[in-house]
Amino acid sequence: MHRADLFLQSNQFTGAIPTTIGELGNLYNLNISDNKIAGTVPTQIGMMSKLRDASMFQNRIGGRIPGEIGYLTDLLALYLDSNRLTGPIPTSIGKLTSLVDLRLRANKLTGTIPSEVGELKNLEEIQLYQNSLTGPLPSELGLLDGLIFLYLDSNELTGSIPEEWGGMRNLEQLFLSGNNLQGQIPDTIRGMEVLQYLRASDNQFSGTIPTDMGKMLKLEFLYLEENDFDGLIPSELGELHKLQVSGPSRMDHVLKVIIF
Repeated sequence: MHRADLFLQSNQFTGAIPTTIGELGNLYNLNISDNKIAGTVPTQIGMMSKLRDASMFQNRIGGRIPGEIGYLTDLLALYLDSNRLTGPIPTSIGKLTSLVDLRLRANKLTGTIPSEVGELKNLEEIQLYQNSLTGPLPSELGLLDGLIFLYLDSNELTGSIPEEWGGMRNLEQLFLSGNNLQGQIPDTIRGMEVLQYLRASDNQFSGTIPTDMGKMLKLEFLYLEENDFDGLIPSELGELHKLQVSGPSRMDHVLKVIIF
């Protein structure tokens, strides 16, 4: 049987996603984004075993993400951002072993980030910002050595940055601002050798900035304002000639923006 695609994006469709969508067993691409679709994500979506791309962003879809979504083991992209989803991220998301791009930003999701996300070895991008997620940063994310973009800002996350996160050696952008994170930035962060953009402002981080950050030669943007750091800005950052620093407001020799 031939593959099928369904592209209905950027219209004015209303109502709910029909439960009969599960009968589209040969559908590879589903795009109903940028409409006015409400209701919930039907559990029958788990029957669409050949689905590669599920784009349902920018609608009015509410309710919980069904656990049956874990049956979509060939799924490459899941876009449910900019909706009204509630409840936790299901742990079954860890079964989406082909997933490359996960976007759940700008919803009303609660609960913790499942540690099972660390099992998605093909992930390159995670967008979970602008939700109400709580709890610690999963250390298991450090196993995602192919991850390039990680956006967790504007939630209610707590705890510290796990030392294991140094394993994300291909990470280019890390956004953690606007949470309740604390503790020191671990020295293992130097393992993020290609990191270009680190935004950790508006948290409760403390201690000194690791001097080994001076070895992160790709770093261009560093935002650490509105935290509880102390001490001096490390001179080692002077080795990063393209770096722009938005520095901690409580440090000695306060400089809002430093360009080396």
